[in-house]
Amino acid sequence: MKKTNQALEDLINKINTGEFPHEYEHFGGAELILTNEPDRHFHPGDTVVYSEHASALSWLVEELAKVYSSKINYGSKYAFYPGGWQGDDRTIENQ
Repeated sequence: MKKTNQALEDLINKINTGEFPHEYEHFGGAELILTNEPDRHFHPGDTVVYSEHASALSWLVEELAKVYSSKINYGSKYAFYPGGWQGDDRTIENQ
């Protein structure tokens, strides 16, 4: 648990100091798609997050997966990845 807490604190520090990539391959897997492409193909049941910050969000998802890697397996990844993004199905638009 100490390792996880320290890893999360380190991740928070990286975010707060802007030490994250602004260009990063967009994440797509385990029923979660992060993209800035409005016509990105997806399957029914996928959670799709459209954002101009898809690169940074993809990096964050992969960093969190590293932190929690001991708890993620073939079955639990379908709860871990899309689970954090499911809300009330509203579209969030930048204003």
